[in-house]
Amino acid sequence: MKFPKRLLVVKRLCDLLETEPMEVDGKTYNMKGAGWRGRNILGEEIKPLPAISVLESPRPDFAIYAGEDEARRDNMTLLVTGLIESRDKYNPSDAGYWFHAAVEERLSRVADVKPGSGNPKYPEHYMLGDLLSSFDVGAPVVRPPDDKTRSCAYFFLPIRVGIATLVTEPYTQVP
Repeated sequence: MKFPKRLLVVKRLCDLLETEPMEVDGKTYNMKGAGWRGRNILGEEIKPLPAISVLESPRPDFAIYAGEDEARRDNMTLLVTGLIESRDKYNPSDAGYWFHAAVEERLSRVADVKPGSGNPKYPEHYMLGDLLSSFDVGAPVVRPPDDKTRSCAYFFLPIRVGIATLVTEPYTQVP
């Protein structure tokens, strides 16, 4: 089956974040069904929390341009948003920091290698099955609940992935 490469990257990132339970501040959450693709607004209808959204940035990163028969290397910037209930009224953003750390730890599987050998530590997730040529994680922004927009703590985490592609073949085969 043919699948657009860029969509497959987003899908595999969501799958990685949803596949296993995630421990956040000593509590284990079942993440099945908690991942969303392409949602730039996650409102009160998203229950139960925690929830995660992976969305492409509205501003494209620089690409190395190519002609019709040449390879192009895209730098695709993605924004991971995480939402989690905050029950600490004195330190309302703490839950967001804990959730961000758990998500970042899970995302590290994409590029983590064994010391010494350089072999992938998680071969099933490494470079999302050879879709990526690079994987960089930016600095997160964690926010407390805001009465006007959200009733939960949340974070934004930028990720930049490199994708090599031919202009004439933006698809990849998936089993």
